[in-house]
Amino acid sequence: MCRSVYVDFEKFKTETGLEDYDVKELYKGFMDELLDAKDKLLAQLDKDDFEKMEKTVHNIKGISSSYMADSVFACSLELGRVLSSNDRPAVVSATNDLTEAIMKAAGDIFIFVRS
Repeated sequence: MCRSVYVDFEKFKTETGLEDYDVKELYKGFMDELLDAKDKLLAQLDKDDFEKMEKTVHNIKGISSSYMADSVFACSLELGRVLSSNDRPAVVSATNDLTEAIMKAAGDIFIFVRS
């Protein structure tokens, strides 16, 4: 696994200065974006479309950085690096790591927005 901290909500709140309600609303949208990107990434992997995967990973990297989803960001960096090698087993492994990080981050977000 790339990292053990999945989402740093407190850092996001501190850096944005937003109220809890607003932060929760933003994270709901972020969770939806992450899950959609995960599905897109897996569909692209099924087709061995590494070029499209690079674009999807770039988007994941950007949104995860903005929302303090450190594990997702770290795993997306690794997948981006591995994609350029065209080594399918390495790409599959890095994609699995990123998918796991996305699912754990989504779980953390789900709990956070319900609190």
